[in-house]
This record gives sequence, structure tokens and C-alpha cells, in this order.
Amino acid sequence: MKGLRPDKPKFEKLLGPGGALSSEPFYEHRPGQVDMAEAVWEALRNDGFLLVEAGTGTGKSLAYLLPALLLDRRVLVSTGTKALQEQLAQKDLPLCSKLLGRPVRAVTVKGRGNYLCLHYWRQFRAEPLFASPEEGRYLQKLTDWAASTQTGDKAEWEGIPEELSSWKEVDARSERCLGSHCPLYNECFVVRLRREAESAEVVVTNHHLLFADLALKNRWDAAALPEYTHLVLDEAHEAEDAATSFFGLSASKRMLQEWLHDAAKAFGKEEDRPLIAALQDATQATLFFFGRIEGEERREVVRPGFLRGDLLKLLWWSGDGMNLYVKR
Repeated sequence: MKGLRPDKPKFEKLLGPGGALSSEPFYEHRPGQVDMAEAVWEALRNDGFLLVEAGTGTGKSLAYLLPALLLDRRVLVSTGTKALQEQLAQKDLPLCSKLLGRPVRAVTVKGRGNYLCLHYWRQFRAEPLFASPEEGRYLQKLTDWAASTQTGDKAEWEGIPEELSSWKEVDARSERCLGSHCPLYNECFVVRLRREAESAEVVVTNHHLLFADLALKNRWDAAALPEYTHLVLDEAHEAEDAATSFFGLSASKRMLQEWLHDAAKAFGKEEDRPLIAALQDATQATLFFFGRIEGEERREVVRPGFLRGDLLKLLWWSGDGMNLYVKR
């Protein structure tokens, strides 16, 4: 019954000698794998925290997947790379299904840019415009794949370059998604994937999408991933960069110059001389600020106390980021 805590499974019977896994040709008894599975089970069941450093060959994927699948609560597994996502989906989760003797409800969720948009593909197919004649040679392979794919995930490609530049014309990235107004909304691969994820036992994603989801929930009360009870961070040492990219603040000279340029085009009318002057001052402030921290190799460590005096007066911090202004 949902809500009751199940008895602790006998992981030795699954992973140990004579167990279900031992019939596999690659089997090797790994006591550390059994110990890890038991520790993961206790952490998940008791809503606790667990940090595990498992060396190569420990078999850590099974050691956290099996406990996750023996609970009645959705577990999100976040990986550092798409390659590990594919390994879990294509190899480890099917093996878990075999060991447990039942189907496993697991879904792999990637960023929207990995999936085909049927609406834009229909438009592209009617008038295919490739970046080069070389890319145009892959039209038939793309057409065959689009007609047969059940997921729309470009990871299924065979014989098509991973970095095909024309993919951006037909992918499902959110910036141009028509949402429920799309004529192919019900057939949309992303929509179908979300529905599957809502009923999955295990959802496999990557650190980038995990922190994108957390950022969305924090700012817009929206979500890229379904609700989950527990989180497993595989390759956790790579999570810091992804977290920083979504929850840190950064600014570059190029970014600020482009923003000021766009602002001048949008608002800098001839009659708005005070605004034009302010934008010009801000441009000079940008050059001055970044000029102070660009060494001979165009980068330099900024040490405590660097921002002081007139340089500090150039900066105004707000909750949404950094804006440059000139104090008059």
C-alpha cells in the first residue's frame, strides 16, 4: 500500500553469488555494490542524505537503480553527461527490469533541443533549406528517421552528423514553441514525453536540465521535469558548473555591449538625447570596468579590495543581475 515503508530487500539475493545478476555472462561479485545498494535503500526509505564515492567497477548504477525501483515513490536520477543517460536507458534499466522480473516504468528526459518538432519539420520538409550542399545530402536519412521515430530524440540518428546545423530549424526548443496552439500539439514528442514522465518510477535526466528545472520553479512557478520525491546525483562532481550557470550571476563585456547596442536601437531616438547620452556613458563605463580586469592575456584574477573608489561607483547590483551606470 502506498505510504507504508516496505521491508528491506535482500540485495545479496539480487546482486550476490547465486543471485539474479550472477546468471549474466559479465557477472563479478562486488561486495561494495551490495553495501552501496543497502545504504541507498536506507537513505531513500528514510528520506535521508547519502554521499557515496564509488570507484570504477563498483557497479554503482545498479546499486542505486534497484533500490529506487523497489520504492513506491518517484526517483529522479541526474547524470553529468548524455552518454551516461543513454547507458542507463539502453543498458542498466533494461537489466533492472530483467533482475526484478517485471516491466520498469522509466523515462529519459533531455533538453527540448534534443527533440524533433513535428510542426517545424513539416514546414522544413515542404521547403528544405540546408546550410550547405553537403548537409542537403542527409535529407532522405532525416526524412526516414522522422517517419519512423517513436521518441523524436536525435540520439537515435545513424549516419547523420551529430552537429548538423540545420537541426536548429526543426528542433523543439522552447523559444519558438507554439504550446497548446500548435496544430500538432497532441502528437508532439515533448508533450508525450512529459505525460510518460508523470507516470514513471524513475526519471533520468542530466544536471543541466535538473538545475534549469529548479530555476524555472524558483522564478516562474513552471517546470521542465515532473515532481519527484528523491534525487540521485550521479557524477555529482560535475553538478557545480551546471548549478552555477543557473544560480550564479555573470557579466561579460561582449554581453553588455550587445545589450547597450540593442537598447540604443530600440530606444535611442533622435529626440531622446538624455537617453542616448546615458547609453554612451554606460558604454564607456563598460569599457573602463573590463579594461581594468583584462591583463595581457585578457584575463586576470580579481582579488578582494579590487572594487573600490570610482570603479565601485560604476556598479549597481539588483536582484535580477548587474546593471552598469555612470554616477553623475
